[in-house]
Amino acid sequence: MDRSELRIRVREILSQQIYGVLATNDEGGPHTTIVSFAAADDLHCILFPTPQATRKYRNLLRDPAVSLFIDTRSDDPSDIENICGIEARGIARELNGAQRERYEPIYRARHPQLTDFAGHAALLKIDVARYDVVLRFQNVYVLDMAGDGAFPEAGV
Repeated sequence: MDRSELRIRVREILSQQIYGVLATNDEGGPHTTIVSFAAADDLHCILFPTPQATRKYRNLLRDPAVSLFIDTRSDDPSDIENICGIEARGIARELNGAQRERYEPIYRARHPQLTDFAGHAALLKIDVARYDVVLRFQNVYVLDMAGDGAFPEAGV
């Protein structure tokens, strides 16, 4: 799979799914939580809101490195060959002022039912460094957002 094909597949999945599992560093151990998200069309960033009183927000203040996992699984065991999982790795930071005004419409367009929630929460932007993509349960590809190619990795 070349870079162009992989970008198309990643964009397709990110546009189909509305929730992902965010992993943050919780004082030396992982903390995971479900978040609603919206990805930019160019795939370079992913947006999500969270109240400032949450553990994930406190974790992000200490260590902004994050991983967001999005997948296409169902509860049907026969669907295993069709599952695709994407891990987006990057650095998250809170958007304020003009930056928030620029990016918030992307999130609100994707989640109009969460407009009130998003308006009262911190809006965070993950600057995605890479996507690790698992297709057919065992084929792993890396889409390096700064690189010039996608390549398979050994194993999952």
